[in-house]
Amino acid sequence: MEHTQETSTIPVTRQAAWNGLGIPLREASTSANVLEQAGLLWNVSQSPIQWMAANGTLQINEQQLCNYRDDTGDLLGVVGKGYTVVQNKTAFAFTDILFEEGVRYERAGSVKGGRLVWLLAKMPEQRIVQDAYAPYLLIINGHDGRTPVNVCMTPIRVACQNTINLALKQATHRWTFTHTINVMNRMNDAQQTLALASEYMKRLETTAEKLVAMKMSQSELSVSVNRLFPMKGTAISDKHTQENIDRFMQCYNESDLDNVRGTAYGFLMAISDYTTHVPFRTNNITKARERHFMKTVMQPDPLLATAFDMFAI
Repeated sequence: MEHTQETSTIPVTRQAAWNGLGIPLREASTSANVLEQAGLLWNVSQSPIQWMAANGTLQINEQQLCNYRDDTGDLLGVVGKGYTVVQNKTAFAFTDILFEEGVRYERAGSVKGGRLVWLLAKMPEQRIVQDAYAPYLLIINGHDGRTPVNVCMTPIRVACQNTINLALKQATHRWTFTHTINVMNRMNDAQQTLALASEYMKRLETTAEKLVAMKMSQSELSVSVNRLFPMKGTAISDKHTQENIDRFMQCYNESDLDNVRGTAYGFLMAISDYTTHVPFRTNNITKARERHFMKTVMQPDPLLATAFDMFAI
C-alpha cells in the first residue's frame, strides 16, 4: 500500500513528555533549592507492618516495613527489613556538582503520590545533522521498594520536542547509583554521569549521521510502515491501525523533516514524534501524563526500537 503525503486531521500536541507535570524551577542553583521549590523536602519514615487479628490482638511483622511520607502519612511501599531509605536530599546531592559543570535544573516533581521523585536537568544544547538537540538528565529516586536511584539520558529534538530514546550500541542510556553522604562518592557519581551522558550524545551523533545517509524510497517507506503497523484483517482493528498510520504519516510530513524526509533518519524522527506525542483518551489526564512520562523517559519505546532495528545500525 502506497502512502501519500496527505495531512491527517488527527489533533496532536507536540510538547515534551513532562509537560504539565512537576514544578518549573526558578534560578535553582543547588539541589536543596530544587527540593524546596518543588515541595519535595519531606522525608520517608518506616514502621513495621501491623494488623488487627480476628481475636482483636495487634499483630506486628518486624521483617517487613512500610515506607511512608512523614508529612502526609501516605504509604509509599512495603519493603524488607534490610531496605535502606535514600532520602531525597541524599539522592539528589550529587547533582550540585553537575550544576558546577554547566548542567541546569529545569523541573522537578513526583509521581504516584511520591513513590517516585524526579529531577530534570538540562545539559548544553548541541547540533546533530543540522538539528538542535537538548540533552536532558532525568534523575529518579524511588521509595516504592523497587526503584533505585536512576539516571536516564533523555535527549530532546528541539524542533518538535521529541524524546529521542534509542538503545545505542556501546552507549548506556540508563544507570543506577547507591548513594551515601560521602563527598567522594558524590563526586564519583557526578563524574560518571557526565562521562556516560557525553558518550551517549557522541554515539547518537554518529548514529544520526549514518541514518541520514540512508535513503528510503516511497516503496521502502510503505514496506516499513506496513511492518510497524500490520493490518489484522478485521474491520475494527484495521480501522484503528489505519488511524495509527494516518497519525504516523502526519508526523512524517511535518515541515521540520523537510530536509531529511526520505531518509532513515527522517523515518525514525517521525516514529519518535509518533511515540512521544500520544493523544490521551481518558478523563484522568494527570495519571495518563504520569504513565506516559515514565514510559517515555525510562526505556526505549518498543515501536521505536523495532524501527531502529530495521536499519541494523
